[in-house]
Amino acid sequence: MKIRKSQLFGTLVFVLWVPIPWLYLDPPDFLVGQPLAVYAVCLFFGGLSAAATVLLISLRMRVSERVARVYVFLFILAFVGAYQFSGLAPSWQCFGKKLEAAVGRAAGRNCTTTCTNNDKKPCSGWSSCWDKFVSCSSAGIDQGGRNCQGCCFSCDVVCQDDDPSSAQPPTITGTVLCSSVRDNGWCVGSSTLMLVASDPQNYSLTISGTINQTTFTCAVANNCSVDLPEGNGVLT
Repeated sequence: MKIRKSQLFGTLVFVLWVPIPWLYLDPPDFLVGQPLAVYAVCLFFGGLSAAATVLLISLRMRVSERVARVYVFLFILAFVGAYQFSGLAPSWQCFGKKLEAAVGRAAGRNCTTTCTNNDKKPCSGWSSCWDKFVSCSSAGIDQGGRNCQGCCFSCDVVCQDDDPSSAQPPTITGTVLCSSVRDNGWCVGSSTLMLVASDPQNYSLTISGTINQTTFTCAVANNCSVDLPEGNGVLT
């Protein structure tokens, strides 16, 4: 069976255009960190060229070559305009600029900050990412006197919760301090329990408990000092 050119180029349009929304909505893992905008533009213009060829082949059978080329030109302009305002087109100011990414940790979360619009030094301007004016001189010094390679003017921040099974609980230790110690370690003066706590997730801590069934609560902090009563007792 003989395949017509219009059928061949029509299939090529389908093959090139279908992956474009997929790149933005659910890109595969092996494309993470890749220039998806560049891939999308290449696919769009490749598919557009194939679609224009199909249209030109079809029009040649009905109108003159000159009129057919005019229609194809208008078709290309219309599709480029529609693509630009479709939401699938990239920000053209980002082309030729390297995407910078940094990974940090918030309380119990992993956060990735990706710079979506940045310039190499020297540069300056308002940054919506940091909500302040940023700059980087040709000598590589920013507005705060630190070393820099460029300026980040906007960014995307994505945070994911840690796996609960991998989270570690807070820990606490206690030490008894005595103002006067006598034979066999007996405390005959005032005594204080010093508590020190820490949290691997960097959350704020409140230390509370009971001394001989009397409750106590310290201010929010990682350490606490509790006066101990005279005699034996149980502290929780």
